Amino acid sequence: MSDNEYKPDVDEQNEAQENDRTDQEDLFMDMLDSTGIPDKELGRTTVLELIAPDYIGFDSTEEDFVVVKETPAKRYFAMDAFASPKSFPARLTADIFPEIQSLGYGISMSIHPVSNQFARRTLKSERTTAKVQAIKEAEKGLDANGNDTERLVNNIDAMMQELESGTNRIFDVSLNFQSVGKNTRETRILMRKLEKILSDRNIILKGYEMNLGTGFKASAPVMLEMDENEPTYRRLDLTALSVLDMGRLDSGAGDGGIIVGISLAVPSEPLVHQSVFGPENENYNVATIGPPGSGKSLYMKLKMRRNYLLTNEAGMVIDSVGEYVHTARSVGARVVRVDPSEEDSRETINPIAYQLVEEPIERYAEANDMTVEEVERRYSTPNAARKIVPIQFMDESTGETFVKEFIQNFDKKGTKAAVVDFIQSLVINLAGPGNELSIGEMTAINTAMETLLNEREIRSNPDSLYQNDAIMVNGVLYEHPKKPEITLSELHAKLIEQNQVQKGFADSDETVLSNNVIRIEEAIRDNLDGIFDGQGTIDFDNLSQNRLVVFDISPLAKDASTMRVVENLLMYNVWYRYITAAKNSYIHKSIYLDEVLKNTDDPTFMKMLSKMIRESRKYEAGINWAIQDYASLKDNKAAQGLLVNTGQYVLFKTAEAETSLLQQEIGISEGVTEFLSSGQEPGTGVLISGSGRTVPFKTNPTAEELKIFESNEGRRDSSDEMDQEAF
Repeated sequence: MSDNEYKPDVDEQNEAQENDRTDQEDLFMDMLDSTGIPDKELGRTTVLELIAPDYIGFDSTEEDFVVVKETPAKRYFAMDAFASPKSFPARLTADIFPEIQSLGYGISMSIHPVSNQFARRTLKSERTTAKVQAIKEAEKGLDANGNDTERLVNNIDAMMQELESGTNRIFDVSLNFQSVGKNTRETRILMRKLEKILSDRNIILKGYEMNLGTGFKASAPVMLEMDENEPTYRRLDLTALSVLDMGRLDSGAGDGGIIVGISLAVPSEPLVHQSVFGPENENYNVATIGPPGSGKSLYMKLKMRRNYLLTNEAGMVIDSVGEYVHTARSVGARVVRVDPSEEDSRETINPIAYQLVEEPIERYAEANDMTVEEVERRYSTPNAARKIVPIQFMDESTGETFVKEFIQNFDKKGTKAAVVDFIQSLVINLAGPGNELSIGEMTAINTAMETLLNEREIRSNPDSLYQNDAIMVNGVLYEHPKKPEITLSELHAKLIEQNQVQKGFADSDETVLSNNVIRIEEAIRDNLDGIFDGQGTIDFDNLSQNRLVVFDISPLAKDASTMRVVENLLMYNVWYRYITAAKNSYIHKSIYLDEVLKNTDDPTFMKMLSKMIRESRKYEAGINWAIQDYASLKDNKAAQGLLVNTGQYVLFKTAEAETSLLQQEIGISEGVTEFLSSGQEPGTGVLISGSGRTVPFKTNPTAEELKIFESNEGRRDSSDEMDQEAF
């Protein structure tokens, strides 16, 4: 070879090798696709199935998405994107990440160290280019940017010295985002929302999705260039990378939990997720314990709001102080206000609502040693004691529907027992604790109820709850409407009618009430023409139309006895007409009860709460209950079942004596005991998960959330005025 003959430089040699490698890959893919038939139809394992992690699935009909989680009933789709290196600054801070993750997005970083040799060569090239550009601009009289060029050259020189001394390093960094939804449409909408959020920070998102041939798709950050001018990686030095704080970057919606705070266990402070309905939980109940000012209520509101915004879970809140009303309204949830003073719009809660029992036909057959076919034959006739009800459900991931059969019957015994419990509450609130109903008084109530139900021809078959004829109401024709509920006034009249006795001699016309009815009649009479008398106005049977409902009973604060009775009634109706309703079987449901200690001396309340705590998991429900101190709960025998049947604990700062008691009862370590009693800031606590994992954390509400959580309207308004002045 002569000296004048062309010699390819190193870059050209590398380019030739890359072309050879690409040709080999294309030949390999052509070989795989030579049949023209998709691999799955041939029964072969696809290339993607060989190289992808186990949790990743693929759907050939949805080439822009991957399936990140799949169950028999649901599929979750994911869409990936990366931050355009041309848009995000080299000194981007991590403060935006908690905000994005609190909305349910997944964030990750791909980091590749660049060799010092390659980095120095690149920096030399950039330095030479900058010098040449400066000379050309000076020749044209365009030396206005001379100072900028000089600063750039100085920065490059400084970086090269740091590389030589080993005090700095260059990395290629890709910032990746993922939206997860129950169908492709939701996933795409979520990604568009993320694009808007990031655009406010001047960050542009780019999609990874790129078809490379039939049946093959790349969706991974592997230095893939979407076009020749847009690599996925941005070059950062060690200082810029440390500011990003990789430890904060945790999984988002894909892990099934919501973010509740920042971990204090490790220096990198990763975000803490809490999954209530995870498979590791023996039950779905959560206890939150902390004194006033510890951040307990803020945590409850934060969890309620983020659950509503980021998951498909439903929530019910019984709010005795109006603490959750503004938070609920901020997300468009329904607020039911129970206020006896509002005569025109007053809600009525009828304590004599009819109670249905619904059970999957398979479970009923197993419990009664029958086959499903035998159950269907027994209850297929019109006059059978029970009724088979087919209910249609929808698979949220696919949009496909399926039908499940349930056994349904009117629970006469349960309905009568609920009325007894209600009157028990009235009597106790009138006469004080320790004045429970006697056997004779309970019998009188049951007898009156039995008569009223028979008069309405209501039997165990749920069809008996409906009228045979159609009726016209406000110009609308209703076929087989529900029979009117029995009211408190009717029960009062029936009790008097059936329990009058003659006074004195047998021929006397004067009558008085029997001893078994005197206290009952007085308690009911005091509550006639109030919120308990009349047809119920709250449609508990259709609460599922609203994913979050807050029952605001704070207007009853001046009448503590009435408030207790209302709480009992709400718990009863939420349980029997919402949580256990067959049509809500596939909905995860959370019930929030704050400050339950104030009712622990009410046997009716504790009976209902214990039942809910004990059986909630069977109905895909969890009770989130909160108390100020554990010591008061421990001394209540009726409350012992709460702790036994609670799967997770969130403990906030408390006194040393209190933490020592918790150490004995639920087995927290000495380290946790010391942490909780060492004067932590409000919002700082310990999460004990269903798997037993203990994580110290601090809640991380955003500035906007703090305003929303402020229940004092005056403080909230003054905060808004300060923001407007600052703006």
